[in-house]
Amino acid sequence: MDGKFAAMHRTVLLVKKYGQKLPENTQKLFDAAPSRWNNLKTKVSLAKQRLGPRIQEESDRITKVIIYSKKQFLFCLFLFD
Repeated sequence: MDGKFAAMHRTVLLVKKYGQKLPENTQKLFDAAPSRWNNLKTKVSLAKQRLGPRIQEESDRITKVIIYSKKQFLFCLFLFD
């Protein structure tokens, strides 16, 4: 996604090169986009750090359930074989 900002910047420069001007609200959004993107990336990174242990615990729990279920299934196959 970071590369998209470079492409947007080149597009804006091309528009300006040909004497055109972006609407004021568009220019404000364009100017704010990189910092807003960086803020969002920071928030996502912090959320991942905070939720990482919980995700790992849930993953471990699910793995145990799957292993138990597999053992139960194999036992049932053995009983009815």
